[in-house]
Amino acid sequence: MAIMKTIARPGIAFALITGCALSPPLETGAKAASRFVYLGQPVHPLCVRFSLEGSSVQPNDLSSCTPNTTATRDKRGWLAADFPPGEGRGNVAYRALAAKGDRFLIAEDYWGGGTGQWSFLFWVRLANGRVTKDRDEQGGDRCAGGMSDFTVDSATVRYKAVEPTSDILKLAGVAVSDSLRGLLRSSYPDCDGIATYVYDPATDTTRFTSLTLLGNPLPRSADAGPPPPRDPQVCFDSLARRYVDEGKQTLAPATLREFGRTFSTRCGAG
Repeated sequence: MAIMKTIARPGIAFALITGCALSPPLETGAKAASRFVYLGQPVHPLCVRFSLEGSSVQPNDLSSCTPNTTATRDKRGWLAADFPPGEGRGNVAYRALAAKGDRFLIAEDYWGGGTGQWSFLFWVRLANGRVTKDRDEQGGDRCAGGMSDFTVDSATVRYKAVEPTSDILKLAGVAVSDSLRGLLRSSYPDCDGIATYVYDPATDTTRFTSLTLLGNPLPRSADAGPPPPRDPQVCFDSLARRYVDEGKQTLAPATLREFGRTFSTRCGAG
């Protein structure tokens, strides 16, 4: 923030600006993407590929991070590339969503050749011929926080994240203890709802806006026997199906909190 001081002299007034520390202006969408370039070309997808081990993330040298690998646009318009020869199967695709000076907000899909299908939202810094990861915002693997449907306007980024039962209940205000979590679906195969978030790049804040219940619980094994009394997962599935059948599939935060209170009362949890 700039601070203006006026210094008076006989017959003259001087206005001095001191302490100037203005933040870079926010740019979004195509304007931001047009600046995420190296030697006149969009930054290669492999140059925004970082280790999944957060403690060992190293900057990527733009002069050497793209060996023998061609980048193409996928059907969404994201820039994508396969892993280079010799590294096995794998693919990275990204989109630059916003920029503040030399910092860029990146949405990325990452497949490392195994079963995981990761998606990430993070900031990088583009400077001195390198791309450096600056700040993680969100990430997940498929139904455990996997993200999609990114849309950008002049000030915000909106996206969806797939959530399992345990994370839906946390959004609903239910205290999910370790013991309760162990009785609920809580991992990447368990798609129970789709949450919508709005991220403000200027303030680095995220706002949850709604959750859509999928209402398609996984069937219990035929030989599993009857569920135990107040089985919290079966209870959640029943409650979710009731909401969907009543036309309350997409829940605003207040209605989701009501859902959470009903779950706590009926299911003996929280």
